[in-house]
Amino acid sequence: MGKKRKSMPVTFAAPVSQKNKTSSTALLATATMASSTTSTAASILERALAQLTTDPLGLLVGEGSTASFLENQWEQAPCVFRASPERLAYFHHLLSLPPYLQAAQRRDEPKRVKSAGKAPTSRSFRLGVDVNAARHMHGHRETLNEINAEHAKQTDLTPVHHGQATAATLSHLHNTKGCTLQVLQPQRWDDRCWRLAAALESQLGCLVGVNAYLTPGGTQGLAPHSDPVEIFVIQTEGEKSWRLYDPLEGFALPNQASGDLRQDQIGKPCLEVVLSPG
Repeated sequence: MGKKRKSMPVTFAAPVSQKNKTSSTALLATATMASSTTSTAASILERALAQLTTDPLGLLVGEGSTASFLENQWEQAPCVFRASPERLAYFHHLLSLPPYLQAAQRRDEPKRVKSAGKAPTSRSFRLGVDVNAARHMHGHRETLNEINAEHAKQTDLTPVHHGQATAATLSHLHNTKGCTLQVLQPQRWDDRCWRLAAALESQLGCLVGVNAYLTPGGTQGLAPHSDPVEIFVIQTEGEKSWRLYDPLEGFALPNQASGDLRQDQIGKPCLEVVLSPG
């Protein structure tokens, strides 16, 4: 078993385009099933919350599998875990695009200051601080964190301050520009992310961070790269294709990020998988 790291971010991959849009319609097909389905879903979520309290790592890798995972796979090999009902219940639509934009709208509303003579202040998310907007095109990553000011000039949107990530700007970057929204450390304001990070920190004895990636369908947000941390990727909505590669020489257990890599540097993938929710 390799040396344990000082920090271990958890990365959420959350594309917002779904190949199948029938799930909500199926749930509404027969009214007689609604009460039973709601009760069952609530009990599953209760089990998930209980497991998060006693064995949060088991919620991610499978109940009763924590010891085996730490012994045989931690820092040794990539692995894929089938969805469990509890994991599906806890991560259902976690930080998908609509609730994220709703959170951005709430923060865009001016905060009233009680002190006389002071104007209302904005608490909007900030590009490059709270969220990055990126897309991978023609073999290169493009970061569009400076687009908001120019976009405000060209539209009827209320002008925004430099660096502000208003709900309208975020929607434009995602839906029009095809950017992945890399939401940085949402556990600062999202309770479910905070609860997961806190539980894992308590169990593993190390720092845990959270990022969320909201990716438009048919696009790629980031260039191939390696990170100096242990990463759990949890699909919360839609599907995303992943390719994993053998470590570059000297990067088996790196202490720094590799930076963006070219395809000819990384060879053929050692694992290809399509992740679905859970």
